[in-house]
Amino acid sequence: MKKEYIDCIALKRRIQREIAAETKGMTPLERLVYYRKLSEESSFAALMQKQRRGNRRSVQAT
Repeated sequence: MKKEYIDCIALKRRIQREIAAETKGMTPLERLVYYRKLSEESSFAALMQKQRRGNRRSVQAT
């Protein structure tokens, strides 16, 4: 069985080019809003929200 490998560097560079094209001409505030929206919609966001809620509960319990 042949394993498939992901070229992480090529993937990273492609994503950076896409983001650079999408944010070209944006003001710093517009870029901030753009990045926040990306982070809220990412698949990682749900995991982070769950982690934050868990941290709040442990802090409140002490």
